[in-house]
Amino acid sequence: MVTRSARVRYLARLMIVTGVLGAALACSSPAPTPSAEGPYGSETMPRPSAPPEQVLHSDACPFEGCQLGRWTAREPVTVYDHPDSTVTRTPLAAGQTVLALATEVRALPRAATITALGPDERAVGMNQGDQVLVLYPRGEGALVVVHKGTVRRASLDLTVRYVLPLEQAPLDYTWWVRVELPDRSIGWLRNPLRQFDGMDARQ
Repeated sequence: MVTRSARVRYLARLMIVTGVLGAALACSSPAPTPSAEGPYGSETMPRPSAPPEQVLHSDACPFEGCQLGRWTAREPVTVYDHPDSTVTRTPLAAGQTVLALATEVRALPRAATITALGPDERAVGMNQGDQVLVLYPRGEGALVVVHKGTVRRASLDLTVRYVLPLEQAPLDYTWWVRVELPDRSIGWLRNPLRQFDGMDARQ
């Protein structure tokens, strides 16, 4: 017959063994791995209201008649080290000449719906009611848009209705120009519209 004291000692030993086994199992189990994070949250469930990513469009210009070549400063002009940089170089003085080598626009796309279009747009598969992302104006009222993943320089026939009206939030873009400076070094100009002679072929 098992005495009461023997039963107590048995239960105590059982509790100790159970506790040791539980601790060992806990240590051997892998820690939970946090879900991978994409730019806007979980890769499996991205946030539907994710902000747009910046689009870089090379050989771009926000006005009609834009041309590369020799440009002469009309006024003092700030020169940057590279696009989106806050580092500046020695500014250009009025009358100094640079050689414009390349252009690009960096834009935050704006969602819109096509309300009217012309034969140029239909020829590349665009249709009324299609969704586009507007990047920047290309002059005279024409736009540069992204349609089904492709950047298109639209004609004056294309009109759109913005999800967020321009009166509430204008298009957000920056025009950068890569130039050779008078000392033969390379710099960048930020939105140099109307700051130079020689940049507009129609002048």
